[in-house]
Amino acid sequence: MFKTPGKAFPAKEIFFRGFKTLMSRDMPLNVRLVKEVGVGLEVMRDENERFNGKEIAQVIRKVIVEENGKGIRNMAKGFTEKIRRKGDEEIDGAVEELKSSKNSFDEVAAHEWLVDKQ
Repeated sequence: MFKTPGKAFPAKEIFFRGFKTLMSRDMPLNVRLVKEVGVGLEVMRDENERFNGKEIAQVIRKVIVEENGKGIRNMAKGFTEKIRRKGDEEIDGAVEELKSSKNSFDEVAAHEWLVDKQ
């Protein structure tokens, strides 16, 4: 569930931290995307373009409590795992790159012409 206004968070933050308040230029697109891929529901605004407390409560209840929200919860868990794995892969890649850079530095530093012989 997204609501406005508030701090800016990327859409993936929803999968790590649960309910977040999003505010950015691409927020309407993020809401549609989250709804389209099946990991969230949109709270509809009233005729005055305001959020209705009852509508917000219904959407929260539907996603968190009701049985028909189970599919959304499962999809969100799946996305969370995919995002975490991708993040872990990127971190592992960066670590390997740093190790490789360190090994290259150690090889260069080991050459006798770099060692100060006194």
